[in-house]
Amino acid sequence: MPRVTVVIPVYNSATTAAEAIESALAQSYTDREIVAVNDGSTDASAEVLARFAGRIRMVTQSNRGLSAARNAGVRAGAGELLAFLDADDAWLPEFLARTIAALDRDPRCVLAYAQTTVVASDGSALGASIAGGPSRHHPPELGEMLEHLWPIMPSAVVMRRAAFERVGGFCEEFRGLGYEDVYMWLRARELGPFASLAEPLVRWRFSLFPARLKG
Repeated sequence: MPRVTVVIPVYNSATTAAEAIESALAQSYTDREIVAVNDGSTDASAEVLARFAGRIRMVTQSNRGLSAARNAGVRAGAGELLAFLDADDAWLPEFLARTIAALDRDPRCVLAYAQTTVVASDGSALGASIAGGPSRHHPPELGEMLEHLWPIMPSAVVMRRAAFERVGGFCEEFRGLGYEDVYMWLRARELGPFASLAEPLVRWRFSLFPARLKG
């Protein structure tokens, strides 16, 4: 049984999903399975996923939204740890190794997250991060998360399945982008502390930023 289940929700992500999957396959930490959930895509996403047959597990469902797709991927997997990777983002090769090591160092931690580097829609660097400034460079207390929007991106998170199940997974009332992750992290933080890694180990694609806007 793999220790980590990597969940990749895919919805009309034909242009980026292969890069995301390749980055998961290229991890130095190999005790993992990859579950891609095709959430009713109407583009060529299914054909892209088919190219990885035999190397990843695929789940197909009618369009139910991002939260439901992530939850479906978790149900299809068996890992005691869960890693979430959006289909337009990518991991550096040490992402899983570093985040899992952080969880192993402190059994109290329910979740570990890394920093991110922001890239444009074409994948070019924008010279920015989502660190949130020096005041956000530490794992948050629950009170801080209630006062401020904390910079924890889903693609930068590895969490314990036990914690995920205790909070009931991602709330499926959130169908699109926006706050389904914030709500999940708040509920998870009630269960225990987080671990924060200073390294930018994730390439987070801000698709609204064309490459010509980079600094």
